Amino acid sequence: MIDRMEVRRILKEMGHRPYYCETAFVNVVLAQDEVAKSQWNGNLVIGFAGFDGVEFQVDPCAHRKEVLAYNPNTGESGSVAGSIDELILKWEKDEIQYPF
Repeated sequence: MIDRMEVRRILKEMGHRPYYCETAFVNVVLAQDEVAKSQWNGNLVIGFAGFDGVEFQVDPCAHRKEVLAYNPNTGESGSVAGSIDELILKWEKDEIQYPF
């Protein structure tokens, strides 16, 4: 189990800042107190890609932290950004390449 202090440290390391997309009506990056462990794989859910269930996640045990997209419908996941700032920039430019 990961504690809140460790979550804060990981988020700070990744350049955390909440981001709500008003055009898509989605929390691309959640507020720090809303970040939680995924029910699917134990990673930290830091945001969402939309209403299809795709989660943006960080593996708290990985040596190299990166933002993953996880599709709970298929169980597929893969890297979409090297940091939270990069995720937001890619989102704003519609440049996220989903690995599934």
